[in-house]
Amino acid sequence: MTKRTRDSSCHHIAFLRSVHGEDMFPDNGDDDITYYDERSAILFERYSTSVNDPNQHFYHFSVPARTMPTIQNRAIVQFEGNVHTGSGSWSCTKDLNASHCSHIHLAKLLVQTMLDVDRSGSWESGLGAGDLKYDHAETAMHENRPGYSTVQNEDAGVIPLLETDACVCSRESTYNPFLTSKTKTVSCVLYGLSHAKNTTIEVQDCQQCRRRLIGPDCQNLGVFNWNNRILVSEALLDDYTSSFAASETPFAAYAIIASRRYRTHKSAIPFMDPKVFVEIWFAYISLVQLDLRTPGMCPRCGPNPETTIWDGVTLSFHRKHLRASLEPPTTLNPDSEARAAVVYVQKQQCFAEKDTRQLLGKVLNGTSLVRVMEKLESLQIPKPTSDTAATGFQPPTSNTALHEPPAPDATNSKEAAEWNSQLDRLAAVPAAAQHLQGINHWLGEMFERWFGLSAIAAHREAPDPYYLLFKQLIAEESVLQMINRPGMRDLAIFIADPSQKNISHLIAIPTLYDVVRYELATTQTNTVRHETFEVLKWLHTRAGAVMEALLAKNGTSTSTTNLAPSQSNSTAPPASNVPSVIVEKSWKKTGCHYAMTQLRHRPKYDGLQYDQRPEPSGSKNQKRGNCSKWYSQYSEDRQTGGIMCVWCPHSICYGFHCIPKGEGRNDVFSALYTRWEKAPKRVIYDFACALGPYCLTREPEFFLDTEFRIDSFHAKDHTKCAPATFLATYAAVNPILGAINTSAGECGNSGLLKVRKSVSYMSQDRAIMYTHVYLALWNRLRVLEM
Repeated sequence: MTKRTRDSSCHHIAFLRSVHGEDMFPDNGDDDITYYDERSAILFERYSTSVNDPNQHFYHFSVPARTMPTIQNRAIVQFEGNVHTGSGSWSCTKDLNASHCSHIHLAKLLVQTMLDVDRSGSWESGLGAGDLKYDHAETAMHENRPGYSTVQNEDAGVIPLLETDACVCSRESTYNPFLTSKTKTVSCVLYGLSHAKNTTIEVQDCQQCRRRLIGPDCQNLGVFNWNNRILVSEALLDDYTSSFAASETPFAAYAIIASRRYRTHKSAIPFMDPKVFVEIWFAYISLVQLDLRTPGMCPRCGPNPETTIWDGVTLSFHRKHLRASLEPPTTLNPDSEARAAVVYVQKQQCFAEKDTRQLLGKVLNGTSLVRVMEKLESLQIPKPTSDTAATGFQPPTSNTALHEPPAPDATNSKEAAEWNSQLDRLAAVPAAAQHLQGINHWLGEMFERWFGLSAIAAHREAPDPYYLLFKQLIAEESVLQMINRPGMRDLAIFIADPSQKNISHLIAIPTLYDVVRYELATTQTNTVRHETFEVLKWLHTRAGAVMEALLAKNGTSTSTTNLAPSQSNSTAPPASNVPSVIVEKSWKKTGCHYAMTQLRHRPKYDGLQYDQRPEPSGSKNQKRGNCSKWYSQYSEDRQTGGIMCVWCPHSICYGFHCIPKGEGRNDVFSALYTRWEKAPKRVIYDFACALGPYCLTREPEFFLDTEFRIDSFHAKDHTKCAPATFLATYAAVNPILGAINTSAGECGNSGLLKVRKSVSYMSQDRAIMYTHVYLALWNRLRVLEM
């Protein structure tokens, strides 16, 4: 011990005296006061653990190390039991497997000193002669201790019934305190985080079902009463919930961890069977108020995010567990509206005729034709002139090119075939220009300026904006993928005044924006060329015609092809399909849970032959439309198709549904149409190139204002898709789109893989519940990080 000068204003002394009393720290009027030194053991916490036995306490000691008695080297020793009889258990944080280490020995000596017991005798035989000098002292650490913390690890005595306690058969069959003859006490086991204890609860015969017992709910104690024989601390159940949300933790693995923890704390009762723990956890979590739907959802995006990211996840269970209750949004309901008039609309591309697209593709794809012309010149073959270009240039035959004189690289059949292919491309240029002249005169003029024989003979390479424009025009996808309804309105504004001040209206159409920006910067008059202006008008007319055809098939045609902005911007469904009140079934059964309530049923499209056909998968080596990418084989044939999730750019999950067999465009379409009152502005999806036409064919009025884009992560697999489907194309001219975190869905999906193993062995109901709990916790953690 040491002597130090006392300061009357010292708050440390005031705290110790308020906690331990004047007996422990007496005020003797001296200027000096004795303090504990660093080599002394300290009892810093004590609280009662039993309502019926006041001698049952929980003690915490801070004990120094013998060799280096500093604060950082101290150990925490705990004792649970009756300090008067010495019955109880000791444990030490430094020596987990020891029951009589040096730290415990020092703690026992401290207790003997406080109880005035003869130190020569054993603590077990000497205790009980006196009482602690600070019998009712409790520390500030215990001041706000929750009520269940003293119950979850200890014998709580008889846990009484409350008037609100009821039988599981009916909430109306509650405890009646006047039926004393029907009330009794039964023994049970209370499982806590570190060990289990025997305890007793009060029960009463149920007067309604006549075969069950009404037991205490124990929620006020932080305990879950499973069956009146097994009680489990909520801390233990929440600990597992936290564990599987943080890392892959199957129930069996957690049971092993809990069993080892019980042995470490020398629990007299071992941990329960893992199968029993599974039953208890699901029974408990089904009562916890943990819903995916929260007010506002993402604090930044709100209840209706502008950008939605969709992706399928390989989170599936065995098909033998499939139940008829599973109802994804793709399910047809008896009340589903029949839309027999909806049929496939053909020729939605910019160039309706396939021959034109193929001919232009032949000219544009491959080695630059300027280089081909340079090779012809090196062979001393006359290059085309303006006269020959006007009459149609006829390049030399393959025999002449190969043998009079021979091409330097045409030494084998493969190179000869390649050379002939390049000559065929050069010969196709006049025909391609003629095709474009037949579609629109100014289209042909633009092609002749940048890709015609005159430009090739002059060794003039076409600037990238024009090359990308014609690549987009020959794409095998709808023109509405390039120019949707808002894009048409913006294009009309620019056409009305094609000046620098209105160029920002073309940002939503990057290929046109780049061409116009190039001409405004390079022409002498800083204006758009007349041929380009006429091509813009033609594109606006072509997009409007396709949109009119779609709306006509859907029965909701409204004229929007005029150059002025349309006054009809509604994305509401037709009057016959106005959202009505739909009583949603429990998501725990249907496996479908979104932040938005269901507004519509998925319609029936009897006029579409392949409406309900599953998407082809990669394992069957079948192409989907004109895209080179296939739907993946998400799971083995014995498993379900996983789940479909929708995320906002901040990785907040806005809902999911289970897929019975395989992912497809129908999953995204049905979820959007049945849950969203108004379609989101932007849908990012791995197969957006095919999702756009799929949605616009069925519900054009609902989806005409929506942009369907492929994120950068998946874009590399779409080798045959045009740039208009890639979000990166738009982000290059609009920095706001570049800031969208398109990997949010992938981040969420990678997190879901933590529970994939556990879900694969579950039944349908439990797989749905387990997935929902994970996503609900995921959302809450993401919000806390914002």
